Amino acid sequence: MQPFKHFIILDDDPFSRLLNDLAVIHSGKDLQFNTFSDPQDCLTYMRITPPNPSQPVCVLLDIRMPKLNGWEFLKEMESFPKELQQHYTVVMVTSSTDDEDLVRVQDHPLVAGYITKPMKPERLQDLLDHLALRATG
Repeated sequence: MQPFKHFIILDDDPFSRLLNDLAVIHSGKDLQFNTFSDPQDCLTYMRITPPNPSQPVCVLLDIRMPKLNGWEFLKEMESFPKELQQHYTVVMVTSSTDDEDLVRVQDHPLVAGYITKPMKPERLQDLLDHLALRATG
C-alpha cells in the first residue's frame, strides 16, 4: 500500500526542483505534486489549502535554503494546529553530509526520514516503500 499520492516539493535550487519533479513524474505512480522555491509561499499554501483528510501529504524539504532553511521551515510548521500537522509527513532532501543534520533528521518529531540529492525515481520508490512500511508497522 502506498500512503502518499500528493507531494509538496520545496527546494530553492531550480535544477534540484526539476530533478525532484521528474522523479515524481517518472515514478510510475499516479502522484500529484506542488513545487515551491520559496519557503514562505509553501507555508502559506499549507496554511490556506485544506488537505484531504483521507490523503496525507509528503513534504520533500530541502535543508539548505537561503531565505528560510529546512530547520526554520519545520519550526514554522510546529506552529500549525496539531490537526493540520498530522496531514503532513516531512522528508528532508539534502546534499548535506553534515553529521549534525543527519542526527537532527532522526530526532525531529515532524521528520519521517531523509533522501540524498539528486533524487531519482528509484530513490523515490524506496522512500515510498519505507513510508508505507512505517505506516502499517
